[in-house]
Amino acid sequence: VSTPIQFENHFEERTAAVVEKGQYVVKLEQAYRDNNPEKKFTVNWDELTDFALNGTMEYHSQIYDENNLENAAIIEELRKQDPNWKNERIVRVAVRDTVFDDIYGNRRLTEEQMANLRYIPFTNNTEEFQLDTATYESGAYRTHLIRCHAPYVKFIDHKTYNVEFWNLLDEKFVYFINHQD
Repeated sequence: VSTPIQFENHFEERTAAVVEKGQYVVKLEQAYRDNNPEKKFTVNWDELTDFALNGTMEYHSQIYDENNLENAAIIEELRKQDPNWKNERIVRVAVRDTVFDDIYGNRRLTEEQMANLRYIPFTNNTEEFQLDTATYESGAYRTHLIRCHAPYVKFIDHKTYNVEFWNLLDEKFVYFINHQD
């Protein structure tokens, strides 16, 4: 009687951990894409891990608010002195100090956790998330997409909960078939 409840708790706990880690991967991929001149994602884990640990991100901001009338005279004077002057400040920040921070600037992941982002939780660092990319085009609009995937069979204990696991997959398959449109 308690096995289905135990499986449900097991499934929810492990799925939540995988989704949380997957969100870090997607956030890292987005930062990689934004700092890539080609604006593409990568499926190379070594490249992505190196970017997480050693990469930098570039931020642009205005020095003077151009909508402020007092600043208009300052900006005009600076442009007279140097025609190539730009009202822009460029700051380079380590990826590890931005992508993995919370809203208060506290780092959420250790260096070891960053290095092990590729591994699906509960697999003893033996199974990697699967990364897939695609390019979507519609007329002149073109964008690159990323998918970070972890198969249930990799992180759910399907040996202990064999019947419950396969029943769940059957339910998900039936739901998918019935709602495919």
